[in-house]
Amino acid sequence: MVILDSVKNLDMPAVYALAEFAVLASQFDQWGLCISEAFAAKCPAIVTWTCGVAGELVADGIDGFIVEPGDVHILAERMVVLGSDLALRGASLRKHGPPPTIGRPPLFASNLIDLSIPIVTHAKNTLNPKERARSQT
Repeated sequence: MVILDSVKNLDMPAVYALAEFAVLASQFDQWGLCISEAFAAKCPAIVTWTCGVAGELVADGIDGFIVEPGDVHILAERMVVLGSDLALRGASLRKHGPPPTIGRPPLFASNLIDLSIPIVTHAKNTLNPKERARSQT
């Protein structure tokens, strides 16, 4: 098992593609975007029930596991099961389809920037009319 520290966003698709599963063992997490990313790469997950994805995205025993926050023994047990159960990992792959191709984050970022420019321009013009009037004179 390999536990990674910090990984650049650009490298994340490759990391998820190589991972056997993802773990989000938070005491609380509003959603858990990393699990959405892991599922996009067809990677099953183990999460705590206090994460928003628990039950919404992660189905216990189907495409991963949901565990109690702070219960390291059950977490370790589920990690062993998911690490050794090819059928369970395969179920996640079948449910979520084949992994995406690596290299799409730059396209996403480019599209996001293209979309944000008119939104920011509109917001500046709408929210700050005094500044707009000064710049037109």
